[in-house]
Amino acid sequence: MGESLKSAKRLMKLQTLAFIPAFVLGLTLGPNILSLFIAVILIYQIGIKLKMANQCTIGIVAAIFILTSPPEAFLRTALIRSFGVMMGLGIAIIINRLVWPPQYRAAMVRQAIQLNEMVTRYFRQSVQAYLDNRPMDYKERKRISTMLVNEFRSFDKNYNYFCSERIQFSDPDRFGEETEEEKEQHFFEAYADFCRNLIILTKDNWALADEQSQRLKRWKNQETNPVDPRIPQLITEALDRLEECNQELFGKLTGADPQPFKDPHIWERMDQLLTEWHNTAEQNRTNLHSLVELSLVTYHIRWTIKGVLNMLIMEPCHMPELPREY
Repeated sequence: MGESLKSAKRLMKLQTLAFIPAFVLGLTLGPNILSLFIAVILIYQIGIKLKMANQCTIGIVAAIFILTSPPEAFLRTALIRSFGVMMGLGIAIIINRLVWPPQYRAAMVRQAIQLNEMVTRYFRQSVQAYLDNRPMDYKERKRISTMLVNEFRSFDKNYNYFCSERIQFSDPDRFGEETEEEKEQHFFEAYADFCRNLIILTKDNWALADEQSQRLKRWKNQETNPVDPRIPQLITEALDRLEECNQELFGKLTGADPQPFKDPHIWERMDQLLTEWHNTAEQNRTNLHSLVELSLVTYHIRWTIKGVLNMLIMEPCHMPELPREY
């Protein structure tokens, strides 16, 4: 079925309600085209009322199955067919729960890693676009934004299935310290917020690259001191460190042993370089704007690394291993 237990229960409810108009119409108007037409309309209205319009097709198929019973033995045949439909759904739910349960958590973790990899990759590209003074084309940015939205939707879908499954077996009256399951759920909430904020920072970097390009065109006749080449080198080093931290985070998600905390040790050097360049460069508009922009880019990277390191030490520190096929 590929549905959570909560969705499966709602589907069973829709099926039961779909049988009512099918039986009533079959016993009054008989199993014919008119009965089928009316049954389809009624079942669809029931689905809308229950906010399950997408699942109405299953209920309609069941009604058709019932209303195509032979008229001379309608009641007996319809009851046997109804029992067969409900038995099939019941077996599907039992298989999902006991024999071959769907791997909601594994699917969510896999999607979470894929989302983070995509967001981090485009974040790095946005920083590089600023450093190289090559703003990204608007259409390309639009395409990337659409991809990220779709990726988030996939993650949210898996996360909601994961949460729904946990709720089915939680005790609503329990008080006290958080369980490991609750800690894990809160961790993935923070993880999603981190990725969303990283997308915002990526768009900020795109805007900085645009602003820099336009500014340099407007003030092209103004003399400027070139940026100390050690500054972009240190920014690149910080981006490399971000990727290393992300790999440690992916290890935590997949159940690997926690890695020791590693401080990047680059921010003091960056502060020294920016201060030195500011003191030695000519105090004009272009250099002041560049100083502000570089400080913002550096802050964005620093915030991102700090966010990853916080999640590395966030409870639960050690997570279950993924199934081998993942």
